[in-house]
Amino acid sequence: MTLLLLRYVTDTNAHTNDRNAHTPLSTLISSLSLNHHLYADDTQLFFSFYPSVFDSSNAHLQDSPQKISSWMTANLLILNSSKTEFLLVGLPQQLAKINTSSLSSQSWFYF
Repeated sequence: MTLLLLRYVTDTNAHTNDRNAHTPLSTLISSLSLNHHLYADDTQLFFSFYPSVFDSSNAHLQDSPQKISSWMTANLLILNSSKTEFLLVGLPQQLAKINTSSLSSQSWFYF
């Protein structure tokens, strides 16, 4: 199991300083236009957006874990959806401009 996990979450190219540069999971996440950090048992996705485009950004962020989960299933890995959380960070003035009624039942935290 450790070797399988390492295959997907560590850089196999020793000539780069970007640990996420050439992993299959990193390639998929990058293709979704998301920034990310990969750890041994955790993946953090993040991106920034303007409040005026929150609805489309929210839809993109809600759709991305489904695509990642499908990829993981095809590669004999599992995304633990019960541990999936969304964090919305911004200045109070910016957060006030966002219509939170469009959020799904996913776990959302506001800062």
